Order: sequence, then structure tokens, then C-alpha cells
Amino acid sequence: MNRKILKKLVSFLATAVFTIAVPYGAEAQVKGVFYGADFGDSLASVKTRLSDQCRSLRVFTVEEPNFPLAKDSEKHLVCEGIRIGMDEIREVAFAFGDDRLSLIEARSGAVKALTARASAEAKPYLHFKAYFEDLMLADTKADAVWLLSPESIHPNLFAWSNPYLPSNKGDKTVYRASAKNPELLKFGSTLAELLPGFEGQCPIFNVEKIAEPWLQTKPKTQTQINCFGYEYGGFPRKIEAVFGDDVLELAWILTGKGEEDRLRKALTAEYGEPTFVNEDWEAFEGWRIALRKDKPEVLVLSERLAPIFKGLIEDKDR
Repeated sequence: MNRKILKKLVSFLATAVFTIAVPYGAEAQVKGVFYGADFGDSLASVKTRLSDQCRSLRVFTVEEPNFPLAKDSEKHLVCEGIRIGMDEIREVAFAFGDDRLSLIEARSGAVKALTARASAEAKPYLHFKAYFEDLMLADTKADAVWLLSPESIHPNLFAWSNPYLPSNKGDKTVYRASAKNPELLKFGSTLAELLPGFEGQCPIFNVEKIAEPWLQTKPKTQTQINCFGYEYGGFPRKIEAVFGDDVLELAWILTGKGEEDRLRKALTAEYGEPTFVNEDWEAFEGWRIALRKDKPEVLVLSERLAPIFKGLIEDKDR
């Protein structure tokens, strides 16, 4: 797939499919496709359901979890050769965070077997199909399907392919652990100045114009770079870099609830103890960077915007 198509796809996925159509915490509709296995089930439960259905079934245990939905334990159950009705899928990876099924990725035979069982029509784009009600994304060209739990939508896990699938043999499984402010984010710089850096360091990215600016600096125009695959805090991330009147002002780094403690430790190692802590936020470096807890994200702010945001949070906390 060429880079131009990838950029268009990212925009489609990030805005038209799950981010807008499915609110955070929504309920998935598809149940039981894999012999009754459902999101939230334990590995033992899923393994029992699949033990007589897969030609081979293997468990991969990650000693030091980095999966965004895993706090204490991360495991992957890989099934090779499974029949769904009259169709066969060559390989399926079931990802578990803290012994809860959180994400399913199926390849080779997956599109035919799974999309036929969708509960509603797809929204197509090129060779991709998105099924809102089922929280399912299909890539018809790669013959791959992702089934997402509500929690796996927020960190955009449909943009990640499970490295334990046989077809992904040799893919990287250990990612850069630093929580230092990404070098891409040079606040006060223009989009044109920063775009080469994003092009070079984001495996997939696109530029999005925001119809109604919402930055507290009240800009006349607002633009956002969506960067997928930048390694930060131990996993490939989506970064949403926001420009007001063509100047970078803030960035959201999307994370998962399971990794909050790991990110806190990484931020503390980089910046020292937080200067502000409440139920929803932990701020570091004079509010230039903050760990958000009500919705799992890391917020990075410009020198101009940091005191404005600090005042908003502290006033709300009184």
C-alpha cells in the first residue's frame, strides 16, 4: 500500500469510523463468533472454548507487559487453523490484559469468515470496511480483520498488528520506554517546519483541519497532525499534535488504562515527582506535561498554554 493511501486511511479510521461513531465506553455488539469467546473472558475460558476448534493453539506470556490494556499481566493466545461455519481462518491472535480478552486480530480467510456475520452494513473506504455496531475493521486487501473491545478503540489498537501472529514472525515486541517529550513536538514551530519530522518518524500520519477551533488560545484556525506508530512509554502510539493559527500548542498521546502505573513511573523518572495531583490529573514540569487519569492520555503543552490549562484545572479542583 502506498504512503498516500495510508494517510487517507488513517484519517478515515481516526475520524469517520470509531472516534466519532463509537463513544468511549460503548458496548460491542458482536458476540460468540469464536465459539462463544467474548471480550472480558479469561484466557483459560477462551482456551477451553477453542481447544477443539484450532489446529494448533499456543500461549505467549510477556514477562514485562507493554500492551496498553495490561496492568499486571499480558498474554496472547494464538490459534492456527480454525473453521467458522464453512469458512477457515488461518491464524487468529487473542490479546489478554490482566486475564481479560481485549483485542482479536484474524488473518487469511478472516474477511470472508467474519464480515458475512456482521450485524449491519459496513462503511467502505478503498479496500477497508468498518462495521460500527460490531466494532470491527476489515482490510480486504490484506485479508485481515480486527475485532475491538470498547477499551481498545481509544488507544487505536486497530493500527497495531499482533507480533505473535505467525505471519508477523520477527516483528518488534520491545519498544522504546522513554516518556520524555517526543522530539517531534517543538512548540512554537509551524506545521510546515515540523512536517518533515512527522513524515520521517511516524510510520503513518495525516493532517486534519478542525472545522471549529477549541483551543483555549482562541485561534482563528486549528489543524491537527495524527501520527500513528511513534514509540513512547513502551508502545507504538497515536499522537494528536494540535496547531492554533499554524503554531504547535498541545499534543495528546493516547494510552490505555492498564499502563497508567508504568507511565507514571516513566514520567517520574524523566521529570521528578508531579507538582500537582488530583483524581483526574498528575502534572509534571510546571504543567508542561500531564498524565490524565479519567481518560487515559498524556497531555503535552506549549509554554503559552500550560499556565492557562493549569488555571482551568486548579479552579475546577477548588
